[in-house]
Amino acid sequence: MSQHFIRRLAGCGPVQRAVMRLHEPRIISAVYGGVYTIALLVGLYNFFDPPRTIMEAADNPILLYLIAGGISAGGLLGIITVARGLYWVERYAAGLLGGGIGLYWIISAWLTIFGGGSRWMSLMTTTFAVILILVRYYWIADRPYKPNRADN
Repeated sequence: MSQHFIRRLAGCGPVQRAVMRLHEPRIISAVYGGVYTIALLVGLYNFFDPPRTIMEAADNPILLYLIAGGISAGGLLGIITVARGLYWVERYAAGLLGGGIGLYWIISAWLTIFGGGSRWMSLMTTTFAVILILVRYYWIADRPYKPNRADN
């Protein structure tokens, strides 16, 4: 009998069973699952309605589609891999997401320093997002291909 059926017979609800299937540490997997979900939704939304201030300043829609594509692809890969603990795939997810957010950060920093208006809040928020993804990449960078194996 598998753990799935044991938990179902024990009276665990579907949400609790889903949380129990997350890779350890579960709270970290749940938080980054939320981060990847938000990244996917924001990236897909920005395909159809790109940020107007960045679009006017950058004047390059291909760059904005590249940013939205990196954020969307990183979010989708991250959602798929974070629950199972497939670190080797999640490295690519964090790299794509970090690349997309990093490009947006570079444009935002350029506009903050050389453009008109106040964009410091946007730059600060984007900086925190880049740091969050870099921390995750650092966390999973030295993890093995199969995290449950016993090191000999």
